[in-house]
Amino acid sequence: SNTQDMANQAESRIDAGRNKVADRLHTTAASLRNRAGSGQGRLSSVANRTADGLSAVADYTRSHNFNDVRSDLSSLVRRRPAESIAVAMVLG
Repeated sequence: SNTQDMANQAESRIDAGRNKVADRLHTTAASLRNRAGSGQGRLSSVANRTADGLSAVADYTRSHNFNDVRSDLSSLVRRRPAESIAVAMVLG
């Protein structure tokens, strides 16, 4: 059907952009690490943890297709409904 074709095209476009998104996340993480330096302060620690998180998201993005992400999100919402609602509200 036409609707299914459009859905398949959208999914293909999303999957095609995964590497670009992952590259940008890795670049942002590296920049954050460089700015944080090897300092011992709280800000440096938070920046490095945030960079680690961005790198993990980048790796996940690169290695999982649209269907994987949709399935993982559905599973997460079932396991943690209250937290999922809170995140959805924050994201708008």
